[in-house]
Amino acid sequence: MLFDTFCAGGYDRRSFIAEFSGKTHPTIMQKNTSSADIYVRFLQLAHALRGLPTLDPLEDRILAFVALASKNKERLSVRDMMAQSELGSPAMLHARLKSMREKGWIILSDTDDTRRKQVELSQAAWLHFDKLSKCLMQATQDATNKP
Repeated sequence: MLFDTFCAGGYDRRSFIAEFSGKTHPTIMQKNTSSADIYVRFLQLAHALRGLPTLDPLEDRILAFVALASKNKERLSVRDMMAQSELGSPAMLHARLKSMREKGWIILSDTDDTRRKQVELSQAAWLHFDKLSKCLMQATQDATNKP
């Protein structure tokens, strides 16, 4: 499994053996450094973004969950969210959804059943994702244009 994960990053068996046998391999050093540079640059650019209030780690996971459901065109109700035990207890999840709504990250839309609310990303959240995407593209471009 470790080998599969390693190879998913674009490395071959020889590089894997060299890495874990303690011998350095020039290609590995270049790839790791370059990838790390891109990620660090992305973090710098993303940190400079202004907009919506920050989220705590759990709210960040909830946001990713809602975004993925939305991207897959799945309807997601508050009840569906409460059923996700990996996101915490229903009471904590309800408090976080309320907080995220107040911060402007999500909206709760009405459905045919007035007792159910649909959880969706706000327009501001989608714009924030667009900005993050641009940061990632900029970080990649900065790394490829490096001397």
